[in-house]
Amino acid sequence: DAGADSVAGVPPRAPALGQVAPTILTHLPGMLVVFKPPGWEVDGHASRHGVGAEGHDGRLGLSSFLQSRFDRGACPLCYWSSFDFGFLHRLDIPSSGLVLVGSTMEGYWSLRLQLNTYRLAREYVVVCQGLVPGQLSKISLGIGSAASMVGKSVVDECGRPAETHAKALVHLSFPWSCSVSTSLAAIRIRTGRHHQIRTHMLNADWPIVTDGKYTLRALLLQT
Repeated sequence: DAGADSVAGVPPRAPALGQVAPTILTHLPGMLVVFKPPGWEVDGHASRHGVGAEGHDGRLGLSSFLQSRFDRGACPLCYWSSFDFGFLHRLDIPSSGLVLVGSTMEGYWSLRLQLNTYRLAREYVVVCQGLVPGQLSKISLGIGSAASMVGKSVVDECGRPAETHAKALVHLSFPWSCSVSTSLAAIRIRTGRHHQIRTHMLNADWPIVTDGKYTLRALLLQT
C-alpha cells in the first residue's frame, strides 16, 4: 500500500509558539512551490530520526505540513516516502527558501527532468566569514562523507562531482571588531550534493556565519 509509506516521515507536530509555518506560494497541476521557514526539515526516505519519549525529536517535517493541507487523492506523492514526499531538492533545517514539490508522478518527473537538464537554476543568499570576491568564483570539487561524523560532508577528490558558483553582493564589517569581515554572497549550484554550499564555502575559507556544524569554533566565537 503506497499510502502506508508515509510513516517514514518526520512525525507530525504543531509548530511551537512563535514558529513560522510554511506557505504554499504556487499550486499548479501536479506541482507546488512551498516556502520553508527555518526550523523545518525537508524530510524523505533517508531522514534520520532520534524519536524521544514525546514521539518526536523536536524537528518539524515539511511532509507533515503538506499532508495537513492535501489528502492522498489531491497530492499522492506527499504521502510517499520512497519519492521523498515529492520534494525535488533539500534545504538545510536552519535555512529558509523555496522548495519544489511534485504532487503527482507527472508533475514530479516533469520537474525532475528540468532540474537534471539545468533548465531550473537554484540560487541562494548566504552570509559568510571573510571577503568573497566581487567577481564570480567557481568551486568545482568532489564531495564525500566525513568518516568522523555521520551526516557531515567533506571535500574529497574521489567524491561525487559538485559545482558551486559564488560572488559577493556586499562586504560587511563591524565597528566592535576590526578583525572580522563578512560577505553577503549570492550562490548558484549546478549540482545538489549533501551540504554542498556549506562544504564548498568552508573549503574556500568563506565558512557560513553561525554554522556550528562546519564553521571552526574560533570563528564562531568571533561572531
